[in-house]
Amino acid sequence: MRQLLVALLTIPHPDDDFRRRGRNVVALSLGLIVLGLLLMALWTAQGEYPSLVAGALSLATFGAAIALARRGQVAPAALLVVAMLTAVVLMVMVANGALSDTPYFLLIAVSISGLILPSRQIWPVLVASLIGLGLVTALAVGAAPLSYMDGQVLQDSVALLVITGLISYLGARSTGRALGAARQARLAAETAAADLDHANAVLEARVAERTDELAGALAAQRAQAAELQASLERQQALNELVNALSLPIIPVRADVLVAPLVGNLDAARADQLISSVLEQIERRRARAIILDVTGVAVVDTYLAQAILRTAEATRLLGAQTVLAGIRPEVAQTLVSLGADLSQLRTVATLQDGLAAVG
Repeated sequence: MRQLLVALLTIPHPDDDFRRRGRNVVALSLGLIVLGLLLMALWTAQGEYPSLVAGALSLATFGAAIALARRGQVAPAALLVVAMLTAVVLMVMVANGALSDTPYFLLIAVSISGLILPSRQIWPVLVASLIGLGLVTALAVGAAPLSYMDGQVLQDSVALLVITGLISYLGARSTGRALGAARQARLAAETAAADLDHANAVLEARVAERTDELAGALAAQRAQAAELQASLERQQALNELVNALSLPIIPVRADVLVAPLVGNLDAARADQLISSVLEQIERRRARAIILDVTGVAVVDTYLAQAILRTAEATRLLGAQTVLAGIRPEVAQTLVSLGADLSQLRTVATLQDGLAAVG
């Protein structure tokens, strides 16, 4: 039952005011149909069969109003309801043949118009009610002069109709303005939400674009880092090759090694000289190594200390160190530096060194 009522009160229209007035039309029509059914049952019990025809016509009219309202045609449905109520009241007044208290029921139609009609359409309903009241009054005067009570009822009815019309107009106008303001606020909120969604979409696009740029930059940096690492490895391998070529350890016999020294000897080359000599002596079980300094242009204290440390380390491994290729200027330099060469055996040339260890 509740679902049926909700379905009946659902008005397919985009405007809030139309939906409000459409729901009011449906609710009022349903209430009037229920009231009409009760009255028709009462009239049937009382035997007032002519009233049943008017009741059936009213029920059909209110049913048509519900159908129009549910199709979105709210204004025709509302006018149909108001016109039917006004017509019913006027027909009752004509049937009674006197004003009595019947004109007051015209207030119902005017009041209902404030709920189901736009504010500008309330005045035509009020004017139509006054015209209908005037016509019924004219018919009543033609039948018999108005009594004092009928005249008073007529005056009060006109005054109440005007006041009720004004109140209905003000109420409908205030409701329409409030709904209009709410509609504008909703549209502004929807516009702001759309702008926010657009801004979020633009921001997400920019973030995605920036992320792609950063990912590309990171990939490029990684590629550069990998290339640099490979370059460093190649450089290190080249340095090792250069160092190996600059400090070769040559086995001239099964137990004799020759280490020709060329160029200047820095700290790194001195350490490499000692480690290479010791490694080759241990591997080949050599008993002598000849250090050929023929290619050394300048002999300083550092070179002399390196030679002495090499000879001492070699001696600890049980091998003999022979220093070959000492030129006169190199000998003078070693003497002037005060180098202690007592632990070394010195020869003039490499051939002398080979002969000395033979």
